[in-house]
Amino acid sequence: MSRPHQRLMVFARTPERGRVKTRLAAELGDDATLSFHEACIREVTARHRQTSRSLVVYAAGDVEHPFWSTLSPAPETLEAQRGSTLGERLQAAFEHELKTYRDVVVLGTDSPHLPTSLVDRAFEALTEAPVVLGPAEDGGYYLLGLAGMCPPIFGIDTWGTDRVLSDTISALDRHSIRYHLLPTTFDVDWARDLVRLRLELQTQPEGPVERWFASQENLR
Repeated sequence: MSRPHQRLMVFARTPERGRVKTRLAAELGDDATLSFHEACIREVTARHRQTSRSLVVYAAGDVEHPFWSTLSPAPETLEAQRGSTLGERLQAAFEHELKTYRDVVVLGTDSPHLPTSLVDRAFEALTEAPVVLGPAEDGGYYLLGLAGMCPPIFGIDTWGTDRVLSDTISALDRHSIRYHLLPTTFDVDWARDLVRLRLELQTQPEGPVERWFASQENLR
């Protein structure tokens, strides 16, 4: 029996005050940052749940947290991230999903402005190359897609630095694995990034993040 074609994973941290987006929290405060983080998760999951492809959320933290039951529309599956480093957690998730699905793409929630058309492009690229990467301006990546196999890219020791993308590409080059690069975009890590985010969202239907902006009097 052939495997189902496409699976989208969303990696997200369980919303807990003082434990999410700490750089942004240093500027906005814990409460505003927590509500923003929750809005980002809602934005990403709702937007991409409306497509025909299968969606699973991999949560870092308590998967029994009440927040997860409030997502609407709900993801098909909620799984716990497993591993001590981001690389280990990504590898475990990809290995699990690739047993069932041919093409698997993962997104985070730090770039809630990503349109579904960009994810469509990622899956289309996987018909030509076994790896697709979405470069982030900070040197990481906002998207990773794999087709049919899990390449040796998760053992790098630079997770959380501006070398993640370059070291990943170096690992792919060493093993002669072809890859496709999507357009570069930004993560929301600092208060200044919120200005760019709001501009990006103006071209999209109103969602949870835009409603969060409307609720923040100091950002109007």
